[in-house]
Amino acid sequence: MKITIIGRGNVGGALQGLLSANGHEVDALGSEGGDAADADAVILAVPGGAVEDALRSVSGVEGKILVDATNPLQGRPDGVESLSAWAKSVANGPTAKAFNANFAALFAQAGNAGERPTMPICGEAGGRVAPAQQGGLDLGKTAGVLNEVG
Repeated sequence: MKITIIGRGNVGGALQGLLSANGHEVDALGSEGGDAADADAVILAVPGGAVEDALRSVSGVEGKILVDATNPLQGRPDGVESLSAWAKSVANGPTAKAFNANFAALFAQAGNAGERPTMPICGEAGGRVAPAQQGGLDLGKTAGVLNEVG
């Protein structure tokens, strides 16, 4: 699977390394932006306050499956229901929420755990959570879809 990760920090960097090691073609973009037109899925891994700027700095995102790995640690703008809804409004495509329930430092340890840790996923129906689910499995987690909406 071709995956573009927007964000090269703790979460984006950890996902890039682990997903690449599991055979995915991964392109990680930083604050300079770039192009995601060739991606099958896009993972958004930036601080909550950077969601809009990060998505607007990357071309080729519109209509792609977007996996939101953000957390609103500094809150979110007034009138924004959730960071995923905000990301969806900018990217204009199906969105799933995943990779945000564990610290990035623990991602690499999941494959060595006695039991697979669970990674919750929430997203839109119609198989659009599949990239997040496969990514979770590749990281050594049990990727449980908690809710499919729509």
